[in-house]
Amino acid sequence: SYSDPTFSDVGWQVKMADIAQIKQVTDAQQNFLSNVLVLKNGEQKQLMYGNYRGFDRRAFFKALVLANPNIMVPDNIYSYKMQRPAWAKRIRKKLGWDE
Repeated sequence: SYSDPTFSDVGWQVKMADIAQIKQVTDAQQNFLSNVLVLKNGEQKQLMYGNYRGFDRRAFFKALVLANPNIMVPDNIYSYKMQRPAWAKRIRKKLGWDE
């Protein structure tokens, strides 16, 4: 379960078996960092652990993988993958540029 201590209206529960991966992405346009829990059905849930000082990402990722070894977690706890909007991906593909 997730319950945000700052925003009391942000909370949800999922089954460990339903979690596919944790993604850490940054927006190509605004350089905004996002931490996202991706479920097997494609649904995404925002995690705001980056806002909390002292949050141990390594322990969090370890606990997730211990509970469900099929969960994919980032290789590096502080690396973020660049995420481009759909329109930019289409243009880059048309021009023959790599993702």
